[in-house]
Amino acid sequence: MANFWHWLIIQDQSFFLAANHFLNQIPGSEYILGWPTILGQPRFALPLAAIFLFFGDRPRWWRVFLIVSAAYVISGGASELLKDLIQRDRPFETFSSVCTHFKLPTTKAFPSGHVVVVTCVIFVLNQIYSNKLVWCYLLVFWMAITRIYVGVHYPLDVIAGFFVGLTGSWISLRLFRRSVIGAEHDKRK
Repeated sequence: MANFWHWLIIQDQSFFLAANHFLNQIPGSEYILGWPTILGQPRFALPLAAIFLFFGDRPRWWRVFLIVSAAYVISGGASELLKDLIQRDRPFETFSSVCTHFKLPTTKAFPSGHVVVVTCVIFVLNQIYSNKLVWCYLLVFWMAITRIYVGVHYPLDVIAGFFVGLTGSWISLRLFRRSVIGAEHDKRK
């Protein structure tokens, strides 16, 4: 089993290096992949979700936002716990050839917190609005690519971030959906 994990980490690192260098050769990539990465920070993603809800579902916006916030608290806590337990260095700490952008984070890499946040917002909204926002999962994929582009996460970090965000969101929905949104929403599907 140890050989498998070693092999997987080597593949992850190799794919990261190839993707990071390739993405940084694309003309205009700093606009397509660089700046959008900030949207995965909670200080941007959560207010954007609140604005979307306020204008898109004014009667229930704050109740839905409570579920999104609970999903973030659950997933964010799990993410920080995993970072402390796994202690995976960031790519730029391991390889000097990594193309980096912006201020480099000082926390550990696994899982990607930006992907956790975006996944929380999109999964909860998609579930609340009866799978009408499935196309928004492209934003999760885009966020994952931006994290590799800016040189701060390996592919396994962003994949793990997706699953941590899904799990925390699922728990939040199971705990709070009926009490916060109410049974009338489930009947309106």
